[in-house]
Amino acid sequence: MVCMGFDDPHLPFFVYGTLMRGHDNHERLLSGLIQEPEPAFAFGVSVYGMGYPIPFATPDPAGMAFGEIIRLRADLSDSRRHLIRQSVDALEGMDATDPNPRGLVYSRIRVTAHAVTRPSTGVECWLYIRPDHGLPTQSRALGWWAPGELPGAPDPQVPTGT
Repeated sequence: MVCMGFDDPHLPFFVYGTLMRGHDNHERLLSGLIQEPEPAFAFGVSVYGMGYPIPFATPDPAGMAFGEIIRLRADLSDSRRHLIRQSVDALEGMDATDPNPRGLVYSRIRVTAHAVTRPSTGVECWLYIRPDHGLPTQSRALGWWAPGELPGAPDPQVPTGT
């Protein structure tokens, strides 16, 4: 996994949390703008949670994360794709124009994901990871997230803001 340029409007996302289908952020930011999400996995990354219903991924050479490959609809213009990517970047608390992010919630990197139906074929995707500040002591590894099964959440609703 390496940080690359942020200008490829056709690269899909590999999502593992609230951007997966059935979750609030997916509905709010991606509904009607994407093709059918594909269940997938990616090597070299692990997903963790801290009892709050928002997971985070970190680089982990021995790790494997489960999620979905999200592709924007083919008929969307590059400028529309750019706006969608900016909206997701904003949700993730990052500024794609800052080459040295500090104090951000997530960073966007490229990773190879594999659709469950085609595991031998890799798909280059954007992935949001937590900047490497070490794992909080209360974090724990997570598996596949399904709607209504957010680990540690008192109910299946994801907070939408303060």
